[in-house]
Formats: sequence, C-alpha cells, structure tokens
Amino acid sequence: MPVGTHGAVSSLTPQLLLDMGAEILVSNAFRLSESPGEALLSKFESLHEFMAWPNTILTDSGGFQSRLREHAIFEEGIQFYDEDTEFVWTPERAIAVQRILGSDFVMPLDICVELPTTYLQAKEAMERTIRWAKRCQAVFNPRPGQILFGILQGAVYPDLRKRCIEVFEKMDFPAYAIGGLNVGETPEEYRATLDVTTALLAPEKLRYIMGVGRPEAMLEAVKAGVDIMDSVIPTKYAREGRD
Repeated sequence: MPVGTHGAVSSLTPQLLLDMGAEILVSNAFRLSESPGEALLSKFESLHEFMAWPNTILTDSGGFQSRLREHAIFEEGIQFYDEDTEFVWTPERAIAVQRILGSDFVMPLDICVELPTTYLQAKEAMERTIRWAKRCQAVFNPRPGQILFGILQGAVYPDLRKRCIEVFEKMDFPAYAIGGLNVGETPEEYRATLDVTTALLAPEKLRYIMGVGRPEAMLEAVKAGVDIMDSVIPTKYAREGRD
C-alpha cells in the first residue's frame, strides 16, 4: 500500500496510482488532524473525497508517531510537546478523527516500542495497547463500511504475542494489524516473530503488517500469510532515483 501520510502520496496523482494498480492507500489520522486539520476535513464527505481517491483507505492512529517526536506516555494517552503547546492524543480522539475521515480500515491507538527492548517494557506496552484497544472499541461508532482492526504488540516475545492475540480474539476484532516489527529487531527475530504470530491468527481474518517495505521482508510476510503491508520505501526510493 502506497503511503500518503498527510492525504497525498508525494509526487504521484491519484490517477497515476490507479494506473499503476494501487488498490489501497495509507494515511495517518494523527498527522491529518494536525494538517490540514479537522475543521477543514469536516467539510468533505470523507477522506476519499478530499484525496480524490475512489478505492480503499487505511488510516493509522498515530501511535508510531510517538517515537518520532518529544512526548510522554500516560494511561490517558500520548502527550506531545510541540514548541509552546502541549496536547494529549487519546484513544478516543484517534477514533473520533477516523470517523470524520471515513476511512475504510481504522486503527486503534497503540504503543510501539523500539527494539531491542526488555521483556518488562514490551509487556507494559502490550498491556497498555490492549487497554487502549478496549477504549477504542467502546467508542467506535462506524460509518458504513468502516472496520476496526486490533493491533498486535509484544515485541519479539512469543508469549506476549500469544497473550495479545488471545485477548483480541475474545474482543472479536474482524481483522488484525501486526505491529512492533521492523523497528530494530534482527532479520532472524523478524522472521521468528512473524511466524509465531501468523500461526496463531484465524486464517479467515485479514492480516496487515505495519511499515514493511524492504523487498525481503515483504516476501517473508507473504510467505507467512500476511495479506497487506505498507511502507514509504518504494515511492521514496523512486523519488530519490535509487537503484
């Protein structure tokens, strides 16, 4: 899936993307809430109209962005510090913004830890991801066609991945996103964690691995039974003229 974080894929028009066979685009609800902002986006029927994109749109919630900016994580949400302002991005806010956007695939707010990490840090992040997923599910009032994914965390620890899946299965999410990979683990850890995770997932439910763009990693994800994936790498490398 090509990535249009702020509502557009850099250097590519929607028609060019359609001509190349793109079926789904990825945008980011957190980034869109900042710019162009909810007031402007609310004037459109949906993000599809705003982007002039007729096909499926997946919106991430912004949990990964916490790793890229000055922030602090509390039970309420993620508090960002930007120049002279402070604000808290909560699970409820992430869902409310995605309802305004009308994206087809909606992501709950989660915690993605950078690897390597300790078992206790990974466990704390996974458990908070579960608690936030429950809050997201409680306020999810979907527009027609919207579905809410469960984002699986647990770093490279099989028992944490299993625990997250068990809880989400009881919550009856219709689809799953595999988070917390391609964030610093070794290739061996990536393959092992991917295999453990996908083996525990119901085969009839959609599987999305987040932020995978390296050709080798994509092929390994497909081999493991993943259905969809996204990354800025293909379009970024094309713009930069890399071999």
